[in-house]
Amino acid sequence: MAEISNSGLTLEQVLSAIPTSFVGDGAYMPVATLLSSYPAGAANLGKYGRVNDLWGSVRSVMTCEYDGSLYYWRPQRTDYATRNTSTSGSLSLTPLLTSPQLTLTGTLLGAMTITPSITNAWPGAQFEIINNGVLGLFGINVAGLLGGTLPLLGGGRRVLTAVNNGGTMAWTGA
Repeated sequence: MAEISNSGLTLEQVLSAIPTSFVGDGAYMPVATLLSSYPAGAANLGKYGRVNDLWGSVRSVMTCEYDGSLYYWRPQRTDYATRNTSTSGSLSLTPLLTSPQLTLTGTLLGAMTITPSITNAWPGAQFEIINNGVLGLFGINVAGLLGGTLPLLGGGRRVLTAVNNGGTMAWTGA
């Protein structure tokens, strides 16, 4: 390793001297436990939390962060995808609980509404929804967005992004 200027220490030695702070003594816990026992706030800013059920089944690490007006827990990875075979009704997308990449399959048997929740959201959180299913006589709408509701066509794709909207989380869609 290269030496850090004038200290005689390697980068590895410097980094190993920086304490890493985990909540819960670094033990894995459910996302719900992390959020309720260690709320996002100044006391946990910069700390890490290990979770064992991110998006339902992924073991990962999360970081407590602050964007100038909101504190939030953010996962270190966001590349998990699932398939959903829902064919009608309502589908709620909740950050940290619902996979960030969702592919819809099957034939719609009734109208469907997909709504992202601001619960657990952080600035830049995203959901990507791909509709590989067959609409038939029905449609899919994405609701709860700044600017209103957007349709999701057969073979279509929508990317929803969480934004800090004046100190409150909100979703935009494209």
